[in-house]
Amino acid sequence: MEILSKKTIKQIYFFSIVSLVLMCFIRLGMPSEIPVNSQSEEVYLIPSGKAVGMKLKTMGVMVVGVEQHGHLPAKKAGIKNGDIIEKVNDVPLQNTKHFEKILETAKTETLTLSICRGEKKLKVSLTPSLNQSNQYVCGFWLRDSAAGIGTVTFFTEDKTTFMALGHPVNDMDTDLTYSVRLGYLELVDIKGAKTAQNGRPGELVGVLSGETVGRIRTNTQTGIQGNVKNEAIVSGEKIPICKKHEVKTGKASILSTVSPEGTKEYEIEILRVLDNGDNKDFVIKVTDEALLSQTGGIVQGMSGSPIIQNGKLVGAVTHVFVNDPTRGYGIFIENMLAENN
Repeated sequence: MEILSKKTIKQIYFFSIVSLVLMCFIRLGMPSEIPVNSQSEEVYLIPSGKAVGMKLKTMGVMVVGVEQHGHLPAKKAGIKNGDIIEKVNDVPLQNTKHFEKILETAKTETLTLSICRGEKKLKVSLTPSLNQSNQYVCGFWLRDSAAGIGTVTFFTEDKTTFMALGHPVNDMDTDLTYSVRLGYLELVDIKGAKTAQNGRPGELVGVLSGETVGRIRTNTQTGIQGNVKNEAIVSGEKIPICKKHEVKTGKASILSTVSPEGTKEYEIEILRVLDNGDNKDFVIKVTDEALLSQTGGIVQGMSGSPIIQNGKLVGAVTHVFVNDPTRGYGIFIENMLAENN
């Protein structure tokens, strides 16, 4: 199947497994830094558990598919899935529509693409071709945006900064981490959840309000970080963080929003402490009957739900066991903080 420039795929999709989080206009002055834990002083954060909607724009555009049949330009130029096209003919590329306009003007003239491939910076020459329908084609799929529902883990004491998810926002096709050019957090009206079953993850169901309450600043391996626009989104009291060596197996709880009733606390159990350093630092099991009856366990959109044990913030929910949705992984709060300073 040929990929036409005018039919370039511009998918805005929902990741909630891969879930999401927060936006806003940056306040005057420098944004608050997320505190670094130290041996000498206690660090306090405000746990959230609020479900939010997110819209994210990437740096440049991402190649999410290359047509392998025939001799289309992208294949011949050696372009690969996951390549980030940052510039065309040294002009910064804004989005997929921008690329379409450049292509329509260039027709079959050779284009010089500035590409980021992992840590490498490349210059690639690509000559569009004219197909039998008199349309200029390159032979790849492009994506520049994403949207979804996720959960805010915490706010800083001064209510200016947030973190969410506990894992990066990755592209659904290439599994590569998005570089954020622009990201907005919106309020979301959670209607309920599609119940999780063994082998089939459930998901939160909600409607984005269009009201922006924050701005996403970074997308890291331990979550999304950004600045708060509307302090009304912040609720709850600050609590101390729990250091890694303090985390124990046994009873704990999560804060999550899975129904129109709003954010609630649900019982879980920490089964094993692993400290893998890969967003899977400990194993949890949902034991709360109310949560199990509503969701079947951990569902897409709950990533980022804060985990509390003995009055301290332990970390956040990050993944679900596909074959047992009552179980999942969590990340240590110390690991979330370390990546985002």
